[in-house]
Amino acid sequence: MRNYSNLLKAALAALVLSPGIASAQMLLFFALPDDATLLTAEEIYEIYGNRTENWGEGSFAFRGSDGTYRAVNSGERSVASGRWYITTDGKKCDQARWHWPQDFKVKSKKQLSCERFARDANGRIWSKNVTTNSAWSRVNRDDMSRGDYSLGIYNEVVRELELDG
Repeated sequence: MRNYSNLLKAALAALVLSPGIASAQMLLFFALPDDATLLTAEEIYEIYGNRTENWGEGSFAFRGSDGTYRAVNSGERSVASGRWYITTDGKKCDQARWHWPQDFKVKSKKQLSCERFARDANGRIWSKNVTTNSAWSRVNRDDMSRGDYSLGIYNEVVRELELDG
């Protein structure tokens, strides 16, 4: 049997070191730079307030200026609704009930997820999920759009699941 270890290492190094491959950053988690400072509640609101976050593959989260939180995963046909808020110590929290089809029934579960944010000297935004104690990773601001672009697919899945909305 052939040893592919060196080939795999070379391919991974090429992926990571190639400046033209943006997706390489998506594969990696980074240590928070020493020059990073935590964001204030106002800075976090400016990033997330009244915006739709594109999670990819037909999944979105909308955080309204009034604290409304709504998320949809079109692939899994699941939806969440609840509230989002920013704590005085600078955490963004999404508190919602998720609904999804399973075994010919609709299952649901409450979920709370909180993140902390920082900005480095180059202006890059970093996040860390403090609920799951994840590693720091870069936030892609290109995934954010002002307004609610998820409502149509959200309502479609709500109807399929026969939820009240």
